[in-house]
Formats: sequence, C-alpha cells, structure tokens
Amino acid sequence: MIKLIFLSILLILSGCSNNSSINTKAITSQQDSASKEIKTISFDYFFRGFITIEENQVKSYPHGSYIIENAEDWGAFMDKYLRGIPYYSLPDFSKESLVFSANFPAKPNYSASYDIKTFIISEGNFQPEYFSPSGDGISNRIYVQNVNGIEHVFVNLIKIVKKDIPKDTENIYHVGDILANS
Repeated sequence: MIKLIFLSILLILSGCSNNSSINTKAITSQQDSASKEIKTISFDYFFRGFITIEENQVKSYPHGSYIIENAEDWGAFMDKYLRGIPYYSLPDFSKESLVFSANFPAKPNYSASYDIKTFIISEGNFQPEYFSPSGDGISNRIYVQNVNGIEHVFVNLIKIVKKDIPKDTENIYHVGDILANS
C-alpha cells in the first residue's frame, strides 16, 4: 500500500515537472479525411482540472465538447455538471465563448490530462485535438487513480473569441439540454 501511494506521488510530481507555463496558444488546424481545416486562432485556458464523479454518474456526465455562448447557459451548465469548480470572473460573453471538453479515462485504473494542440471541426462539432501521449508536443502527463467506485474526468474549459468559431458548428449547449452519453 505504501509503495502504491509513493508511486502515485512520483507520477503526479513527474507530471507537474513536465508542465510548461501555458495560458494563451496560437493554433493551426490539421486536415484529415474526417475533419475540416480551421484558420489559426488563439485560445485561453479558463479552467483545467480533474472532476471526481462516481462510476454510476459516468453515463449522465457530458461526453465530447460543447460551446457555451452566454452567462445564462454557463450558469445552468455549472449548476448541473461542474459544481464546486472555483472561478472568479466570467468570460466577456459578448466577445468570447467557452468550450467545454471532457476526457474520460482510457484505462480503468487511472486518468491523465493532456494539453490542447489545435481545434478541428468534425461532423459539425468544434472540438479540441490533444497532444498525444507518445511525445509529439507537450504532454503534461498528470495522473490520478480511479479506485473504489470513483472516477476522474479531466475537464478543459477554454475561452475562444466568438468570431473564430465556425458558423456551422452544431455542438452548442443551451439551458435544458441533456448531455448524457448515449
């Protein structure tokens, strides 16, 4: 048990030591067969961190990426999905939108976080593309354990200037939307 705790602390510390100071990034999209190229845009991280949920809540938690365009939708989204996340200011919703993106663990025993590389639009959804854990670009590799019916989902909330989000985007959150995993 002590070895497991020590190993967990080492993994967290190694992830923190790889973390670079990232706030604003200029990005360029890539084109593949399933996505549409997007011009270079800038974004700011508004929140990044792990959300702890119980395993029985996984299906009812939002999967994928959603754009939040106004304070009313933001309040409803926070009340339903992000209770307890501290924030001290709101984006200027007249000029900016928030993009919510959740990363669910690929392995049952742990969750990891990764930095955003770019954004793509795929099948009408505006979504981030992450640096891969294989080493291209920055991968901050912060890990947490999933044990005893608890799961950690890594959440990114990103501020993007409204004019940089494609007009044909479909994944926009509105008050009352149900975002359960199907």
